[in-house]
Amino acid sequence: MEKETKLFKREKYSFKLRCWLTAREMREIKMAPYEGLDFDAKELETMVQAELLAKMQTNTENKTIEKFVVEFNEAKENVLELLLDSPAEIMDDVLEEIKNINEKEEDVKKKPITNIKDSSKSEKESTTKE
Repeated sequence: MEKETKLFKREKYSFKLRCWLTAREMREIKMAPYEGLDFDAKELETMVQAELLAKMQTNTENKTIEKFVVEFNEAKENVLELLLDSPAEIMDDVLEEIKNINEKEEDVKKKPITNIKDSSKSEKESTTKE
């Protein structure tokens, strides 16, 4: 199935996001918080709740980036690692745009998004098919 993408160009960086995910991909994101949480009862007793929640949130963000971000600064491989090594503001921007796309996807209920425009951004943005 052909996936629509949207290119976001900022002054010092650019990134391309997929406009929608399959149900299987969304399920993977929903299950991401629990990946790698293999603790025995003794470890779980000593683990601080905030530590556990932080790990779960990190897993979710990583899986979300893996599924949505097609490229970062024209690089198509190791995108997650490149974003993690970037300033935090860039990661926040990418996650915010993913959130915007995800909210719009929820609004149209199963209809593919054909054209996403964000008038709040002054930078050049375009939608393409891959």
